[in-house]
Amino acid sequence: MPVLTLGVALAIVIPLVFVATTQLDLVLSRFITQPATRAVAVAVAVFSVPAVLILLGGNAFGIRARQGRTYASAFEATQACGTARMAGLKVLVRSVCLLGALLAVGASIWTSASVIPFDVLGDNDTLIEKSRAPLSGWMRAIRSGVGAMSADEVLMLSFVTCTLVAVMVAWRAADAALRARYQRRQRIAGSLLLLYALTLGLLAVARQRGIGPEIPLSAILEATKWSAAVAMVLATGYLSWNVFEERLLTLRQASSAILFSAAFGMAWVTVLGATDVSLAGMPATDAAWMLSPALLPLLVSVLAPWSLSRIRHA
Repeated sequence: MPVLTLGVALAIVIPLVFVATTQLDLVLSRFITQPATRAVAVAVAVFSVPAVLILLGGNAFGIRARQGRTYASAFEATQACGTARMAGLKVLVRSVCLLGALLAVGASIWTSASVIPFDVLGDNDTLIEKSRAPLSGWMRAIRSGVGAMSADEVLMLSFVTCTLVAVMVAWRAADAALRARYQRRQRIAGSLLLLYALTLGLLAVARQRGIGPEIPLSAILEATKWSAAVAMVLATGYLSWNVFEERLLTLRQASSAILFSAAFGMAWVTVLGATDVSLAGMPATDAAWMLSPALLPLLVSVLAPWSLSRIRHA
């Protein structure tokens, strides 16, 4: 309910900000040549969707924090329910609520940008009609791209989008659970990844400005990409072995996860084809990299119950 309530509240605020900033610009245009109050409405619209994903999409397992430590409540840890079933229900409920909030916010942005006049010149132009606004360019690109798809491709795109939102929710829920159980290790791993990303950024800046020796940055990025893909495969195999050894997943649940991942993979290939990405003309390594996201549903299907079991059985 908090996720849906905040999403609906933000959806109501967006058109009000559009109207208020436009009217304020009309008043300020008498004294200022180019008032920029409307930039506030554009900023709210641009950052509303990421804000919903970041602020409302995490901690589906209800991990609590108090006095410098994180933990699960006694009710959550001792509830008479299978770990895999509990993890699946929690991720499903949070994903559905988050999708509802995203739908409300997205519809509010699209309606506000398409209907509300957004011009101080009095020509009743809306934001989506203005050629210089970045948000309007993105919206026109989305409208033309989706309009060029068939009904089946739009359905596959919707399925892929919903699945990716659920994957994000499950990943963040697992991260919160593992952070509560292995806080020190999480910090070390996160610091190493942040340091590596910072190093790559500094190397890119140095290469652009010609500082220091010539660095094969493209080879480093290629190796990083394949290291991530290999790590995803190994993590999926390791976690699958663990959840079966600990009897967290039944054969029926595992079969359902595999079938769902296969369905996501077919939908992913369909979406790639709709965006003019042809796997047939690619080298085998590039095609494998493009298909690697199909492993994400299977990975989080074993990661979510395994991470929740670390909290329940700690």
